[in-house]
Amino acid sequence: MTLREYVNSKLSTKIAMESLGIKVTEGSCFCEFHRDREGGKKSAKYYADGDFIMCFSERKTFQAFDVLTVLAGVSEKDLYSWAINDGWSPGGKEFLVKNVVLSDAFLSRVFLYKLGKLKFLEIVKDFKNEVLK
Repeated sequence: MTLREYVNSKLSTKIAMESLGIKVTEGSCFCEFHRDREGGKKSAKYYADGDFIMCFSERKTFQAFDVLTVLAGVSEKDLYSWAINDGWSPGGKEFLVKNVVLSDAFLSRVFLYKLGKLKFLEIVKDFKNEVLK
């Protein structure tokens, strides 16, 4: 599952638009992605059954990912960080660690890694030992 697919599976296009103060109703609407509101012509349509906006002028579809990156200005780097923390794993290999309590000692070592004082492989080894203990 790509980052785009993951974000779209977690957030509704309609909710994303409305959180920015843009009212969304099913049917014809202005396309907020190219500001056709200024021309006064509605060139898009919101499809509730597929949760996407189709702009007929641009011949493009837009979903929650586009709302966040284009209209809200959220960087893909920030979305990537959020998705990883939410449990998404790039490359389609999903894994879930449940009911693991990490020790203060391990968390301190993670902090040292973030400061550049430890190597990545050391943290991976520590994590493996922490989870399998």
